[in-house]
Amino acid sequence: DAKPSILSNLLGIKVYKHYVWKSGRHKFLAIQGHQFDKFLINNYLLSHVVYFFYDLLRRIDKKEFATSYIKNNSKQWKRGSQEVAKKAIQAARIMGADFVFCGHTHKLLEKNKHNVYYINDASWNEKPSGFITITGAHVALHKVD
Repeated sequence: DAKPSILSNLLGIKVYKHYVWKSGRHKFLAIQGHQFDKFLINNYLLSHVVYFFYDLLRRIDKKEFATSYIKNNSKQWKRGSQEVAKKAIQAARIMGADFVFCGHTHKLLEKNKHNVYYINDASWNEKPSGFITITGAHVALHKVD
């Protein structure tokens, strides 16, 4: 969720807002996903306040009971996750991508719609998390608890 410039300086690598590549006969799109979150866009200040408290709770709640409960039971979070998926798939279709890999929602999700395969690998600093492997034409999401 950090700005690309922060990650770039921290990791010493170039970080892209979105990245498109081809491998074999498939085209892939990797994108963060925040630009598809209507709540974030329409409620910029409120969403940052909510994220501040969520992040604070995440730091206190080491076993992730409260944060897992929020992610799994919040209707707004679920709607937001589905909205990000829908719009990411639309972006992939416009760009002619077969696969779109996304983040932002902190929820593992796989969808296949309109011949576009969507994978959200959740968050690298929360559980469950995931990582994606691409081997030839095989793409898989692996859950990490």
